[in-house]
Amino acid sequence: LLFKASGDRRKDRYDLEVAWPLLGESRRSWLRESVARLYPDHPWNEVLVDDGRIAWPGSENGRGNGI
Repeated sequence: LLFKASGDRRKDRYDLEVAWPLLGESRRSWLRESVARLYPDHPWNEVLVDDGRIAWPGSENGRGNGI
């Protein structure tokens, strides 16, 4: 996922949506911190939520608007 964060393609957002809830807290934390460090202005920095959801803008349940 960190490799996929180098871009912001539709298929990468889909892969993020599928994989993010499956990651444990330590792996989510590592990915969140790594994306923020390597890509400080990346859109994913705004949507990666601690509880395993992805909070795409305008999405009530945290899924579905990113792809």
